[in-house]
Amino acid sequence: MLTFSSGKESAPSIQSLTPSDLDKQFDLLNKQIQEEIFVAHNVTNPMLFGVKTEGQLGGRKELIEAYELFKNTYVNARVMIVERMINYIAGFNDIEGLYLCPTDPVTEQLSEQVLTQIMTRNELREKAGLDPIEEESTQPEGAPAVEALASEPVNEALRTMTGRQFQHLMRIVRNFQSGKISEAQARTMLGSGFGLTAEQINDFLTDGQAEFSAQGEDAEMRMLAAVGSQFGDDAEAFDVVDSWELALDGDPETFAVDEEEEKLDKRIMVYRKKNRLATVKEMAEALKVSPAKIRKRIAYLLEKNRFPISRDIDIATKEKPVEEEVVEVRYRYDWRPEYAGLSKADGYDKSRKFCQTMLDLSATKLYTRSDINDIGQLVGWNVWERRGGWFTLPDGRHRPSCRHMWVQQLVVKKGTTVKRVV
Repeated sequence: MLTFSSGKESAPSIQSLTPSDLDKQFDLLNKQIQEEIFVAHNVTNPMLFGVKTEGQLGGRKELIEAYELFKNTYVNARVMIVERMINYIAGFNDIEGLYLCPTDPVTEQLSEQVLTQIMTRNELREKAGLDPIEEESTQPEGAPAVEALASEPVNEALRTMTGRQFQHLMRIVRNFQSGKISEAQARTMLGSGFGLTAEQINDFLTDGQAEFSAQGEDAEMRMLAAVGSQFGDDAEAFDVVDSWELALDGDPETFAVDEEEEKLDKRIMVYRKKNRLATVKEMAEALKVSPAKIRKRIAYLLEKNRFPISRDIDIATKEKPVEEEVVEVRYRYDWRPEYAGLSKADGYDKSRKFCQTMLDLSATKLYTRSDINDIGQLVGWNVWERRGGWFTLPDGRHRPSCRHMWVQQLVVKKGTTVKRVV
């Protein structure tokens, strides 16, 4: 640069505008991007993906707990979606019960104290590389068989448990039976979580499985009957306007709305405001969709309190108010139409215990969606999804549902009206 100045005092000064500490700013940006990626994918511990965090010890126990938390918050929900689609496709070939078998990248090391509590003497000898000891039978002649007393440890353990503890124990046994957890994991959970002896654990996981499962199912159904009786409304207090099968398709989020249904909902609401006395059939013809689709969307709008019950204020002021019945949505458990006429011996008595319990409850009760969800929260499992296992038809063909179904109903509570304008 060439300048002409009268002296050094008036000469221009040139300064560098290059920012300092660019390397530190890059490191800070890199860390921030990593954190945002981890948060977006629900990563509980970066060490699970080989990223070491400064100042973090990274112990074995911490890594195992982080892996379990990541599975429960991110992995398991996506695994269920994949399993559901696999079983849906496999169902066309009469194949059922497929699941993704989880693997444990880090196996949990048990302490000597825990091992002595949950393992038998021969299992400990096998772990140490020694031959098992053959134990001679000390059972006197004429004494009852040992197998007949196999359920005593089970009964003794169950008598001291609370309802919530029993639910957790049942979940562990079911996960072991389905192969979702290993025997070592099941023994660890039962021994450390419930204080069971090695004999009781053996009885739960081996000889006593069938009897324990039967006892567990009986206890679950008793709990379902007790909890279900505290929810719902008297069925005699309602008049049924319409009813149809609620097709869950194995998805507890059946009530979710896609973009196409959202557009249809808006069209229904606009049509409803202009044609207050139109029937479902007339609405279906006007909107070019099936009556079943209209009923389903009306039920959803009623659930969300979005179905119009009055006109715009400016129109309402010009018209007289009249009484209108309040339409609500309720659910019940019932027979499929083709099995409704079965006798008690051929129908009810041959149904699963869950179906029997829900049929008894639905004989006098109608439930809202939130009622059934709350019941599931209290009993510890999804009540919606318990409907129907695989059912074998008389001709030998298999169907992926039982003889019962969830029924969605539009009902009007007797003696209840709301003012609207016509």
